[in-house]
Amino acid sequence: MNTRILSAVVLGTAATLANAGQLDINLNNKTAFAQYGAPVGYHGNGQTDLELGFLFTEASDLMGTVGIAMKTEAGSDIPGLTFGLSVRLYGVSLKAPDANLAATALGGSVLYRPGGPEGRVALIGQLGYAPDIITFGDANNLLEMGLRAEYQISPGAAAYVGYRLIRIDVKGHGNTELDNGGHVGLRMSF
Repeated sequence: MNTRILSAVVLGTAATLANAGQLDINLNNKTAFAQYGAPVGYHGNGQTDLELGFLFTEASDLMGTVGIAMKTEAGSDIPGLTFGLSVRLYGVSLKAPDANLAATALGGSVLYRPGGPEGRVALIGQLGYAPDIITFGDANNLLEMGLRAEYQISPGAAAYVGYRLIRIDVKGHGNTELDNGGHVGLRMSF
């Protein structure tokens, strides 16, 4: 049932916002994640994106995110290197332990294309953390980190393999991992 709801939300969001941006979908045996990103501003050698994401797990845990990510090139000294900063709001509902939370995470990302900006291979790392002061509900903090290697199949599509950890310190239960493992995915730009 939750799979049908999430699929409808993801497809509805993509259809509504499909005039410019990118859709990123990744899966493993226990989780499915979809994120839509659209540019909302440009600055010098970079841009600012609005991102909407949804994750659900085999255990019926749900996570929704909305955030702003600013990305810019490092400069001509290191072609293909891009840095990013982000602010992301999380809403999470866990089945076991029974917990609901909201959090605001500050984060950063690094993207490197060894062949320069036109290279087909990219290595990407990201980290986001919400400490106790900006985590609300049944949790003390939230940590999200990920690594991935992608290959650009065409100008508008890339396939990738990655690893993601989403760990939440649930009050009275300690650390709970919403996701901890590898995944395969597709990123499509339009």
